[in-house]
Amino acid sequence: MKDYTFGEHIYELRKARGLTQGDIALYLGISDKAISKWENGTAKPTISNLTKLAELMDLPLEKIVNYNKKDKISKVTKVVITGGPSSGKTECIYEVKEHFEKLGYKVIVIPSVGTALIRCGIYPWDAVNEDDFERMNLGAKIKLEEVADEAVSNINAQKILILCERGTLDVKAYTSNRNFQQICKEYNTSEEELKNSYDAVFHLKTVAKGYKEQYKQLPVFRREDPETAIYLDDKTIEAWSGHSNYRIIDAYPHFEDKMQKLIKEMSYLLHEENKTYVEKKYLIKMPDINQLIKNKQCRKVHVKQHYIIDETKQEKEKIVLRRENNKNFYYKVNKKDNVKYSKSINADQYINKLEDENNKFYLIYKDRYYYIYDSRCIKIDVFPFWKDKAILEVDILNDRENIKFPKFIEVIEEVTDNEKYKNYYLAEEYKDK
Repeated sequence: MKDYTFGEHIYELRKARGLTQGDIALYLGISDKAISKWENGTAKPTISNLTKLAELMDLPLEKIVNYNKKDKISKVTKVVITGGPSSGKTECIYEVKEHFEKLGYKVIVIPSVGTALIRCGIYPWDAVNEDDFERMNLGAKIKLEEVADEAVSNINAQKILILCERGTLDVKAYTSNRNFQQICKEYNTSEEELKNSYDAVFHLKTVAKGYKEQYKQLPVFRREDPETAIYLDDKTIEAWSGHSNYRIIDAYPHFEDKMQKLIKEMSYLLHEENKTYVEKKYLIKMPDINQLIKNKQCRKVHVKQHYIIDETKQEKEKIVLRRENNKNFYYKVNKKDNVKYSKSINADQYINKLEDENNKFYLIYKDRYYYIYDSRCIKIDVFPFWKDKAILEVDILNDRENIKFPKFIEVIEEVTDNEKYKNYYLAEEYKDK
């Protein structure tokens, strides 16, 4: 019988010590593939190898073999609450914290580092170059989130929510793209790695959009006028565009309405209302891709999806590779009671799934374009086997919402409930094309 819990236990111990599968294999005098099988749950080490493994990791043998399968693994969700100036980020984040603590979550709040630096008297306009301030901002933000991630591993709670007031990618909105890429290089990271380190991003629009009469000047250390606030709001949306779970919350005349909309959206994300987003799907004529990518808030991601099927050719699980700017990210997607649960996995776990001889697959490739329109993230899937049509997807809270499409999109028909346009069925139908 497969023991996935033991496999994850070994994997986490190895990663925590900075070891590769090859390091362990060399020390034990066995093959990398054997280590892979342990972590995949398809095999277990002998007592002799367990003893050597404990020696290598400088742990008592009991720490390796005595794990409790009945222990509930903490579900950790890391969320960014961002937006332009005077969008209500700080006020919302603590209301959200209180709301979800009442639902049994352990909530950790990571405050805005840029604001903290300014309150300490470290002003961007005092620096020789304001880009130097953003360099400090990103470095401090990365370190603070690393500390929070480490703290989470020692917290005994079933549900953990990390709320980030602004995320690392917000820095991109306040500096040139060239400088941002240079800062990422200095900190040995990338735009794509930063973006994919969060489970969801909620953007609160500045009140300057639509309600300029209500726009209040921030304290003197910020000094944005309404036009600048709108510009920075747009730049922040541009920075985060392409995140797989990105939501935009409009400005409201009453702040309470905005906050309640945010809490409702987050409740759907966390499945706290036994509901999920309604996924609407449309068959559209092939759009002008060149026109699409000219928009600065559009992002292209290459997607490779393996559908693991059972003996009746029904989907059991989906393994996903997302590739953006030569960076790969891996996910495992399961469905329970018509609700999708996505979990980030590493390259080793991804390969282990594909190499498992017990798994049978359907495979599909597509280019996905994330496009921001009418405060929504629209997803356009372009498949290699179609030249004249594509699929457009949009997530909404309920069927009553009015969906608007860009002028260059020509809808052929809605196919939300049409089985033959589901990716799983397309993978089977076009598997030889």
